Amino acid sequence: MAEGILFYFFNLKGMDRIVRLYNPYVPSRPIAHLKSHTTPIFYIHLSNEDNRIFSISTDKCLNVWDLIDHSCLASIRPKSHKITGELQACCYNPKSKTILINSDKVSFLSLKLKANLHTEVILSHKEPVVCAMFNKQFKQLVSCSESGTIKLWDVESGRDLFEFSNAHGDQAITCMTFDDTGRRLITGGRDGQCKIWNFNNGHCLKILTKDNNLEISDVKYTKVYNNKFIINVGWDRCINIYDDDVNDVRLVLNPNPRWTDDIENGHREDILCLAKSDTNFLATSGYDGEIIVWNMVSGHVFTKLKSPKPIGYSDDNLDGDLNVNKMIFLNKERYNDKNATHLISSGPWGMIHFWTVFHGAAILARFQVRQWGWHRFKSDKRGTNITRMIFDSKLCHLFAADNYGYIYHYNIDEYATYGPERHPPQLVRCWRAHTQNVTSLEYIETSKIVISTSSDCTIRVWKPDGRYIGTFGQDEVWNLYDEKTYKHPLVPYDVLVDEQSLPEHPVLSTRETFQEVLDSNRISEKIKKEQEKAAKIISNIKNYMIDDQTIMNQIKNMSVPNKVGKRLRHEITKPNVISMDKNSKNYYQMLKCYQYEPAPPHKEPPNSIKKSETKYYA
Repeated sequence: MAEGILFYFFNLKGMDRIVRLYNPYVPSRPIAHLKSHTTPIFYIHLSNEDNRIFSISTDKCLNVWDLIDHSCLASIRPKSHKITGELQACCYNPKSKTILINSDKVSFLSLKLKANLHTEVILSHKEPVVCAMFNKQFKQLVSCSESGTIKLWDVESGRDLFEFSNAHGDQAITCMTFDDTGRRLITGGRDGQCKIWNFNNGHCLKILTKDNNLEISDVKYTKVYNNKFIINVGWDRCINIYDDDVNDVRLVLNPNPRWTDDIENGHREDILCLAKSDTNFLATSGYDGEIIVWNMVSGHVFTKLKSPKPIGYSDDNLDGDLNVNKMIFLNKERYNDKNATHLISSGPWGMIHFWTVFHGAAILARFQVRQWGWHRFKSDKRGTNITRMIFDSKLCHLFAADNYGYIYHYNIDEYATYGPERHPPQLVRCWRAHTQNVTSLEYIETSKIVISTSSDCTIRVWKPDGRYIGTFGQDEVWNLYDEKTYKHPLVPYDVLVDEQSLPEHPVLSTRETFQEVLDSNRISEKIKKEQEKAAKIISNIKNYMIDDQTIMNQIKNMSVPNKVGKRLRHEITKPNVISMDKNSKNYYQMLKCYQYEPAPPHKEPPNSIKKSETKYYA
């Protein structure tokens, strides 16, 4: 039964292709008919969290229904999901917005949520932005979306320069990089291929294939001595290396033979990302949290990094908090000191790790990101996962982003340089840049700006202190060297109105509905009035309070009459009345008398009116 809708259940009526909703208290007739299927329905799944119904019919059609509006939200046909075999069951994950379908194989369908097309929300792409990179050669930003659209942007003004679509057919782009000259763009997709592009005109130069079509998660361009290579990793759990030879005229290239150590001692889970150092080290991270450092020259494993589980830690992330989404090797100057930090990773356990890869490898520091809110630290959000990281060339500033859209600016100058650290580095600034997961970060040192992309279809530009410059795709152009063209002090509208952007407050954490907030306000106002009334009464009472010394002085100064009587003391203090002695006059005798004057004689009024004779006419 769905939460918020009491006592609803479902009944499949055989071959009539209709889903009926019943109320158990009124079972005589259904309250709604869900009609869209053209063949009999054999399976239904209900999601309580999102109030959704998922139904599968015999023609392999999957329908998504809204449990409240009783409307069909989506109808996924076999030509769309391309799942082979006989469909048997389905299950929905509300956290990842993914449908799991069971046939002769397990398939995942990701539901694409449309962006909020508010007039104040500016979109850079029509689909979620997967990645973006800054090209130093042309001083342009290249961004990719899930639909395979590649766009070129002018960073200094925010203008859209060029775009081309369907880079990987109907498959999404997952990663990208440039070659050493910056003139060629290399993209990896969910179709298991890498493509080399002339991104200025959209011409595909070469296609890098492999034995399977599993998704590619990361791609890098590297140079070992005089040899140039393209390396990609992904769900096939292999390190695929391609030669980049300018004299090779082939359009389609196959990978080199795999390293022996990669086959025997490589990853046992999907590889998520890789990083290349200046000293011919290659690092790969797996879905299980294992990081392997390879020697690019020999192809052997140099060391393996495994982070122990923190004490008292509980898994709150959908992925179990073991995945490592980003790794960065530090400059080769750091390798002279074997005890300094050589590698930074954004996981596992949702923590930023500082590693040394020599002397058996060790963790020098690890910490969780914290959000700075309203002059104090906000409590950590459950399930926070660092998705991207970037730092400057001097290793002084580290920028990290999480799956809630926050960007963190840390000062890591000389942090974990001379040994282990117990405390996290100084947090310079934290701000919310997007409402959804941040997919990439770029820091341009010449202009001192931070560029962030997100699944909310936006690409935004920031100053390192969190000042908002603008969003790529907006009508107004900006000038990076003129602060008057910045959007600051404004913030993006979607970030401003999002509920997660609000600061922590006891009322916000306990109240759930608008009516409860109104009721609480009425109760608080009533209590406030009663408190004011009580305070007023207490203040009045305080005005009548007299200490004992004052009472003693008033009694001594009181004038008591000499008349002897048995009256009490409190009767003496009563107002005096006029006391009459026996020899004194009474009140009647004290009245003033006047001479009586007789009344004047009565005069008859004169007869001024004569009686008129009355005449009668016949």
